[in-house]
Amino acid sequence: MYTSEGQKFKRKLELVGDLDKEKSAEEELVNNEELLSAYLNGFLMKHRRKLGVAGSFAVPLAMVGNRFIAKCLEFTDEQIDTLVKKFNTRFGAYLNEKTGYSNDLTDKQLDSVGIKSAIKYIRSREKVFENSTNKLHYFFENNLDARYKIDLIEVETSANEHGELIIETINLIQVKSGELSPKEREDIFNDHKEWNDSVNSFELRQKNIFLEKLTEEVLKKNSAEAKDLLLDICSDPEKREFKPDAFIATLDLGEINDRHKVYILLRYAKLLRRMVPGIQKEYNLNEEYTNAVLDAIKKLEDRIRKLEKELEPLKDPDVNSVTVVIGEKTGKIERSDPRNLSGNNKRKTERNILRFKK
Repeated sequence: MYTSEGQKFKRKLELVGDLDKEKSAEEELVNNEELLSAYLNGFLMKHRRKLGVAGSFAVPLAMVGNRFIAKCLEFTDEQIDTLVKKFNTRFGAYLNEKTGYSNDLTDKQLDSVGIKSAIKYIRSREKVFENSTNKLHYFFENNLDARYKIDLIEVETSANEHGELIIETINLIQVKSGELSPKEREDIFNDHKEWNDSVNSFELRQKNIFLEKLTEEVLKKNSAEAKDLLLDICSDPEKREFKPDAFIATLDLGEINDRHKVYILLRYAKLLRRMVPGIQKEYNLNEEYTNAVLDAIKKLEDRIRKLEKELEPLKDPDVNSVTVVIGEKTGKIERSDPRNLSGNNKRKTERNILRFKK
């Protein structure tokens, strides 16, 4: 228990923590050259569009808005308004510095309403799931925001007995702060449907940012072992019996589940294959030796593919298009229109290991 003085001291510490967060956010958002430059590009492209010049202004503007949402999830409306106001002031000076433009920017500034609405939606949904064993994850993608009206991708996950992250539902979210006409809602649904129909399993693998990051960490940690393996094979590829399982056992993959291990090991094999030309040149290997090295790598890939086939198939998750209206005054979800897209997609079971960048 805290004494009254202790409570005051604790609150002072909390206030210092709040100020530190705001200061950090100001550095990352307001004084960020990358964001100012992106907003300038969007601003200029939007102006050129009015003059009949082709070009998409939405992507750079979406990038700025998404960065604010990700950074301000724990902030109050007042803190968000302050940061957005500071950004707009800084952008006005930046615009004048770069272009000499000094006209009124009232209708051309970053709007805090959309940022706050998206954050309020996330908070509302997390409250619903706070006692659930399933978890929610939120991801932004600037091109999807700009092209397909997908403000957020909401992914609901569970975990099976093997510790695998199972995607139960993918919701493509468009958040609005005012009521929409039936035509506007239909346009949003059609854009979500178009994206959903166009994505195949290969593209989803390329968007598997979570696994890519994990793989990069493992590859970096074990790059010496990978090179040693290649050098070992290269030293006498004809006589040495390459044992894929023995090599796999040398990698420190810790408690990573089998599906993720397969993904990482396939990347390993690809990395080894890429290293062959450099090793061949450095050690002046002839073509016969090089082919023997590539054959050893193929044995590794074949073994990994065999492991992959032994994995239990995963079900396809439901995919929904959801248009949400957040009350600007209430801060609550006033309307939510989920429409199922699962029957329209072309995805394979591989999408169950999909993760988007946070």
